[in-house]
Amino acid sequence: MNSAGNQFGLLTHLSRSGSTFLARMLDDFDAICVTTEAELPLELFGVKSYTPISFRSEEQIVQYLIEVLSHTRLPSWKLSREQLLQQCNAHGFPLSGPDFIKVLLSLYGQTYKPQAKMVIYKSCPLMPWHISASMKHFPEAKFIHMIRDPRAVFNSQANSLDPATGKPFSSSAIKTAMDWKRAATIDQSSLQTPLHEIKYEDLISEPDGVMRGLLGYLGIENQTKTGSTASFMSRMDNGDQKLHQEITSEPDTGKVFTWQTNLSTKTIGLIDTFLADLIPSKGYELLAKPGKGRFLTKIHIWIGIRYEKSKLFLKRVKRVLKSMRLNPLYLFRKTLLKVNHG
Repeated sequence: MNSAGNQFGLLTHLSRSGSTFLARMLDDFDAICVTTEAELPLELFGVKSYTPISFRSEEQIVQYLIEVLSHTRLPSWKLSREQLLQQCNAHGFPLSGPDFIKVLLSLYGQTYKPQAKMVIYKSCPLMPWHISASMKHFPEAKFIHMIRDPRAVFNSQANSLDPATGKPFSSSAIKTAMDWKRAATIDQSSLQTPLHEIKYEDLISEPDGVMRGLLGYLGIENQTKTGSTASFMSRMDNGDQKLHQEITSEPDTGKVFTWQTNLSTKTIGLIDTFLADLIPSKGYELLAKPGKGRFLTKIHIWIGIRYEKSKLFLKRVKRVLKSMRLNPLYLFRKTLLKVNHG
């Protein structure tokens, strides 16, 4: 997966898993450029049952930029549209969604770190459970998956405001546990290319060792850090900068287990019961002890899962209705991509 001499990677994660801290650490190296989040639509990647979208002309690219990508965070990248269209034309049409992503990443690297050998896309809403499908369209890419103790993830999600909504990233321990379960059950033996998984806790306690292993996986030999004219932090939008003020500081090992005092015993028990097999498999310790309340906790979980699935269904219906009203042609095109999938 390369364009204009670049190699590319994708960093997948759940929100509040430490991925932005890792991204900043990677971006410190001259040979690596990590993007800020752009929220590129999934039809570009060919995941979630989508056949990758394809563009037959420059006019279709411009239309997609205006009608779709202008509503994502891609404008925060501040890329030159003229240069983007030039590189799309140089690639030639038809231009597939994955190839369009490569052009975007290549231009991002040229704009902010032209000396970088590798450009890494900080994935959102491309999620960990999309890795297997995306590998089919990006077979030469390097995939990094960031994980963190699910109880720490929920603690951070519940106590951090999403800059886009002004609300906590999550107010439901069950919803966070559901997402963590999906992210933690990737069958690496079935993946087309190797996946490099990093634990946040290891990154905090042994940053040098973790980074050595990661750079080896990425094939980065030049490990100099002379600095960039546009640091990773400066490329983030104002809301993200405020949310991630601490990523430029040294790792604080004292904060790794703050969730143990912040979360209630009930919440910890809920997550531990839901993820009783998975938490130990990832090297984390269960805190909740088997007891008389375990049966009631399981009933709580059963009800909570169905409630969260109902919320997700209604959210999707609302999103479809909004698309029907605001951009019906785009909705129709996405529907065709799903119908033609496979």
